[in-house]
Amino acid sequence: MSWSTGALAREAWLNVVTSRWRTAGLVLAVAAILGSLAMLELQDADDLRSFQANFVRSGGYVALGIPSGGDEVSAARCEALNGQPGVVAAGGVFTASLATFATAPGVLFQRAPITEGILRVWDPVTAPLRVQDRTLVVGLALAEEMGLRVGSYDFAAGEEPALVTAVVDTGRRNPQVLRWALDLSPPAGAIEQCWVEFEPGAFDAGVAALPAWFTTGDEEAVARPYVRRDEFTRDPAAEFAARPQRDGWPVAGLVIAGFVALTAWFRRSELGLYLAVGTRRSEMFMLLALETLLTLAAAFGLALAYAFAIDVALHHSPGWSEIAIGVRTTGSAALLTLIVAPLAAMALVRGNIAEMLKER
Repeated sequence: MSWSTGALAREAWLNVVTSRWRTAGLVLAVAAILGSLAMLELQDADDLRSFQANFVRSGGYVALGIPSGGDEVSAARCEALNGQPGVVAAGGVFTASLATFATAPGVLFQRAPITEGILRVWDPVTAPLRVQDRTLVVGLALAEEMGLRVGSYDFAAGEEPALVTAVVDTGRRNPQVLRWALDLSPPAGAIEQCWVEFEPGAFDAGVAALPAWFTTGDEEAVARPYVRRDEFTRDPAAEFAARPQRDGWPVAGLVIAGFVALTAWFRRSELGLYLAVGTRRSEMFMLLALETLLTLAAAFGLALAYAFAIDVALHHSPGWSEIAIGVRTTGSAALLTLIVAPLAAMALVRGNIAEMLKER
């Protein structure tokens, strides 16, 4: 007896849908394994993405450049970094001094001139500001303490009133500036520090090149990361590359293949009937492969559905890259199962047809 491809497909479909309890049990078992694999991928991706986002917000890719002493063009050099490849924002801080304001007489505050770019480093959500006469930018803590807001006026001793044009929250990247008053100044003269935020991929090279950017004469400039790193600092890229399921999915595929082969063992008499009526072993292999494909398709869809549902229920929001990684890892295990399971099943049902039929 010879089977056409269409007849084998119909027979596989009938075998799957008519054995409801066996199929349901196998689909649930396979979905549990594939879903667990997908959840591990999503949870690892969520954890590392959350850490990476907090690391960036906290200034993980910010560097401080200390120009050579007396470099009268260091402010211009610092602002010129804006627009360079790999640079997100850069700005300088001039020498700070103590000042008192009319709204808090007798209380000393730090006051420092800054260039425009530094506000984008300290508080990335701040709208771009331009240098104007008699304007003031204040830290959030100072504004709350003195009752200031955008549009308020205040003045230091011996000066004309200045308009508050922005209130900045620098708590994540430079908490001490929360109680500072800042004057936007042109990029001219010598600055004490240049703050530079790099793109993640350009950070190491940028920090290494920063001293040369500010070195003049024999006195070398200095650069260092704002967030110091050591052997205990997490490396999200290395952690993600070393996750167990990245190379452990073959184990899941082999376990699932074992389940599928085990069901074939309990169907030895049924499979023996196919052989008894003249079905070739190649056709038997194709039949088992089609049954496995149908079972895997149902389990794969169920696994991804519940994995994503649980991830969303945990208030995560996986992006397309995380979804693609989960689908790829889970799909790799399913593909391995599709290859190995029919081979293992055929190995288990080898033998004398009469012996196989005795088990009916």
